Formats: sequence, structure tokens, C-alpha cells
Amino acid sequence: MSGASRLQALRYVTVPVAMPTVLGAVFLAFIFVLESFETEVILGVPAKVYVLSTRIYTYSQEYPQDLASATALGSFFLLMVGVLITIQMVMLRGKSFVTISGRGYSQQPTSLGRWRWVTFAIVVLYFFIAAVLPLTMLIVGSFMKAWGVWSASGFTTNHWTTSLGDPRLLSAVTNTVLLGVMVGGFGTLVCALAGYVLVRSTFRGRPLLEFITWAPRVAPGVVLAIAFAWAYIGLPAFRPISGTLGMMGILLVVSFLPLGSRIVNGSMYQVSHELEEAARTSGASWFTTVTKVLIPLLAPALLTSFILLFLAAIRNLVLVVFFYTPNSRVLSVILWEGWNGQAPERALVAGLLMMGLSLVALAAAFLIRKRTGVAAAI
Repeated sequence: MSGASRLQALRYVTVPVAMPTVLGAVFLAFIFVLESFETEVILGVPAKVYVLSTRIYTYSQEYPQDLASATALGSFFLLMVGVLITIQMVMLRGKSFVTISGRGYSQQPTSLGRWRWVTFAIVVLYFFIAAVLPLTMLIVGSFMKAWGVWSASGFTTNHWTTSLGDPRLLSAVTNTVLLGVMVGGFGTLVCALAGYVLVRSTFRGRPLLEFITWAPRVAPGVVLAIAFAWAYIGLPAFRPISGTLGMMGILLVVSFLPLGSRIVNGSMYQVSHELEEAARTSGASWFTTVTKVLIPLLAPALLTSFILLFLAAIRNLVLVVFFYTPNSRVLSVILWEGWNGQAPERALVAGLLMMGLSLVALAAAFLIRKRTGVAAAI
């Protein structure tokens, strides 16, 4: 209405307003890359290509152990997280990011014009490389008599028959779903409470709380798992839950706290205080205001947090492999045991079941958004 082009509106309005979410996503992705372990240890270490996390792992596993060097490299994560948090706080200080207030607002899709085909091609190419090609290889590999043997007589259904008849696999599926729901639900609740204190309160310890929500990212997963193992061994109060889904759930919630917090905090920054103030002025209690005003507006972010934490929990290996017992196996452990036990075809069956659970979770999320209208809440 004031004459700005779409590009100018994107640069001066949309991007600045979305800055909390954008910064959170960028910083979190950067830290995830720093601490990534599974792919690098499988593909990089045999070729003597190391990253920070695998070098820490080799320092702790070689003989004699060089724990001093491993600790020194681990402290690098703490330094990086401290720098990122400081940068984020400086960039966001004294700025308003409200997009949902008492006034009316609208969402207007932007026409890409001729660029829509370029955008479509990029999306299709990414989908093919990231999803179609790996999924196809998983499906084909699970029917091979021997991994990598391509012949007309080289396929069989025995791997599926044997795996689906194994009670350990069925128990692992149940444990995986329970663990995912536990981490998604409890983790989202913790992130929502922390976000409310950070964004809505005047609590003086907010900078410390902000650092705590980033703190689990200061160490690679393998280092975090070892630290928790020593904590559970050293504290008698935690021994009764050792090796249970509850213990693994606590560990995963702590590990994924930065992910859920960035999602919830970014959305909470965009909800104006005046909506809650209007409710309180009209006689609503704090509990009613939160449940009837704030939570419905945050519903898309809370649902996204739950789904992402659920997906991260059911696929995690490096944090689970240190703690599971025969009664608390999950699908990622079944996959790992099959791969190391020279049964890659059965491992692929477990991998496909994990992907199936992921697709079901995503489909359920889309169905909930569609039927409840939470997608239109912001």
C-alpha cells in the first residue's frame, strides 16, 4: 500500500519479523553440523577423514586414551555455543517481533511468476536425492539375498518373514513409539514452560535459562551419552531406571531441548502481550488466559515441536546405544545390531519400519492441522 515492492517488503518487513526463528534455526543447524557423529564415523573414519566429533571419539577410544585432548576439543563446543547465544541476544535486544495482535491481519501468498518452475525443479530434485533414492535402495536392499548382489535370482522375502516373526522386532516397534511419544510430549511441555519464562516474564535469570536451553549442544552426542552414563552410575537415585525407556527418554529430552525451544520461542515472540492483557482485563485468570488465548495461538509451533522431537527420538542411535537393555530395544538399536552382526538386509527391514513410523507421524500431524484448523491460527 505504501509503494514497496515484494522484494522490499521481504527484506525490510518479513525477514526482520521472522528473525528470532531464523536465527534460532541457523544457529541450531550450525551446532548440529558440529556435533554430527553417525554418518561421519561410518563413512569418514575408515577413510581417515575426521571431524570434531569423531576426533573426540577416537581420542577416547584409542589406547592409551587421550582424554585431555578429547576434553579440550569438547570445550570448543561450549565456546561456540556461548558465542552464538551472545550474538543472538545482541541482535534481538530491544526489538519487537510481534505479528499477532489485537488488530486484524492477513496472509497473502506471493506469486513467483516465471520462477515457480525453477523453484519446483529445485524442490523435486531435493526430494529425489534426499527421499526417493535412499528409500528405493532401502526397499530393494531388504529383499536381496545378499547385500549388493544384483541378479534375477538374488531376491527373496525371507528377511521380512524372519524379521516380522521375531518378537524382539515387534517389541522394539512398541518401545520406539512409546519413546517417541514420551520425548515429543514431555519435551514440548518443558520447552513451552521455558519459552514462557524467557519471553513473557521479567525473571532476572532469563539469560541463564537461555544458556541452559542451548547447553545440551555443547558436546557431541557420544560425549553427552558418556557424561550421562557416569551421572546415572554415580547417583543412586537414578539406578532404578537404568536401562529403561524412562531413562532414555530423559536423556533424549535433554539432548533435544535446544531444538524444541527454538521452535516454541520463535513463535512466542510473535504473539503480542496485549492479547493476554485483554483477557486478564476481562476477568480471565492466568490459567484461562494461557489455555484459551496463548496455547491456541501457539498450537502450530507446539505441534511442530512434538512431531520433530518424536521423529528425532525414534531415529536416534548414539544416545540410546549406551543405555538400552534387551527389554528396552528400539528400532535404531535393532538396525545397529543387524548391521554389526553381518545381517544388513534385516537391518534394512528395521530401517524401513522406522521410516514407516515417521511417515505415519507426519501424516497424523497434517490431518490434525487440517481438521482442527491449527494451521490457520498464525
